Amino acid sequence: MGEKRIPIILLLFMFLIVSSSHKHNGNKKHYKPCKNLVLFFHDVVYNGKNEANATAAIVGAPQWGNRTILANQFHFGNVVIFDDPITLDNNFHSPSIGRAQGQYIYDTKNTFTTWLAFSFVLNSKDYQGSIHFIGADPIMIKTRDISVVGGTGDFFMHRGIATIMTDAFEDEVYFRLRVDIKFYECWFVPNLMYTYYLDKIGRPFFMLVPIVMYAYYLDKIGRPFLDISFDYEPGRVFKVRSCLRPFSRLVTFGNRSSKEEF
Repeated sequence: MGEKRIPIILLLFMFLIVSSSHKHNGNKKHYKPCKNLVLFFHDVVYNGKNEANATAAIVGAPQWGNRTILANQFHFGNVVIFDDPITLDNNFHSPSIGRAQGQYIYDTKNTFTTWLAFSFVLNSKDYQGSIHFIGADPIMIKTRDISVVGGTGDFFMHRGIATIMTDAFEDEVYFRLRVDIKFYECWFVPNLMYTYYLDKIGRPFFMLVPIVMYAYYLDKIGRPFLDISFDYEPGRVFKVRSCLRPFSRLVTFGNRSSKEEF
């Protein structure tokens, strides 16, 4: 009797494994970005003759190279810093909405590849703040992904992926990159309304009213989950805690007393 039970138990165990595996694949999530932005930036490398128009300069070169011409052997060892204009379209002469500032390093000996570390510093009527990028850029591939590791202003603590593509280039002096930014983590800083007045005995009275501070999360069965708690200790800090399943985050606004704020 015991010998007949063993294969039945094994079959049941295999069935459970297959069922759980199928369920896992069927519930695979497809995340959608919370914000999307497409921008272009234009890089003009200094070559010894274009000082007036150059927006990038070679600051490091191997012994067999120099700092006005990118080295041979796939430019290995070159370090370039840049301060490039950012535009909404691919026209070099379009109005700039900010600057792309950072560096790229040619770090591969057998193909064209760079390592990027830069920021978009935006200053326009539509965008205020900065976005920070980092990652490897295998130039010979048509589209490449790099990480969006943070931001400030309108992009406060935003994170995601940027897909870059070489939109145009001229020799080794000019290139234009198309940057398709998809944010998958967006933070919304609350608007803070302050009312201030002097009471009858002349002492300042301070009231802080947080407006539109919310966190929204869809759990596994699609129901919205929201848990916000406020903690304000007079004269110290104002804290907003957003508890999301399965995450818990803490945002602190200000570290001065109410009297110092005014």
